Amino acid sequence: MIQKRHTLLLALTALLLAGGAAAQTTPGFPELLDQASNTYEKGDWAHCGEQFAAAAKAASLDRQAARALVGAARCAARAGDKDAAFRDLDQAAARGYRDADRVATDADSLRQDPRWKPFADQVKARDSAARKGPANPELERLYKEDQADRAPDMGKVDWSVVGKRDEERRKRVLEIIAQGGAKEAADYVHAAMVLQHGQAPEDFDHANQWCLKAVELDPGYPGARWLAAAAKDRYLMNLGKPQLYGTQFKRDPNGPWYLWQVDPAVTDEERAKWDVPPLARAKARVDALNGGTFQPH
Repeated sequence: MIQKRHTLLLALTALLLAGGAAAQTTPGFPELLDQASNTYEKGDWAHCGEQFAAAAKAASLDRQAARALVGAARCAARAGDKDAAFRDLDQAAARGYRDADRVATDADSLRQDPRWKPFADQVKARDSAARKGPANPELERLYKEDQADRAPDMGKVDWSVVGKRDEERRKRVLEIIAQGGAKEAADYVHAAMVLQHGQAPEDFDHANQWCLKAVELDPGYPGARWLAAAAKDRYLMNLGKPQLYGTQFKRDPNGPWYLWQVDPAVTDEERAKWDVPPLARAKARVDALNGGTFQPH
């Protein structure tokens, strides 16, 4: 009897250990989103949609699920399945997707479809409801112009023309901020994106500080955390110092892209706080950049 009890106890222990090991190896939302992003950057549209959908199912927060579902829609659109793309977008809207800036500025192939406007209207309405007040219309316009200039393939942009417009926008944004024209999180993010495309380290420092202010005003504002990290990285890179998060890439004239040196003390856990993918993803993006399936921000 004792021997039987001992055998049963060992069997139960083995089952518990096996279950624990399985739980530990089951990928969560960050890992699944990272896998899907990797597949997307490789241009594998057939599989990235499935992976983004899996990430959405694993998400514990609606905003995470909505983000993944929009990713699935992009994959479906690239694969030529617009019906599936709009099903994913409808699910994203149901989970509270509110990135009105991305919806307004994305050069998405779905924009010409009559189903796009109802989706975009839902997103804009949800974003407006989350704000404490109206956004500064001039900062919003400058932001949209900045994004429109970068909507085409980056290799086809006439930087001699866009650079002049960037400088005009930069000067006007600084004037608006100095006059107290930024009130909402959206205002600070719009201003930060324009300065992120400046030239001097102080431009990137302004962008970082304004994004931190946006996060303070609205911790869930779409894109604010990532842009804060990216602006900090660009600031450090332009000072010749290691970046913190791994958002910045560089290439020498006629040379390939490479990841700018990264501070090894910064962990992936810290990156996750700022909506930045693991460092391994940044390293993998070098191949995607040089392969033409990913563009630097």
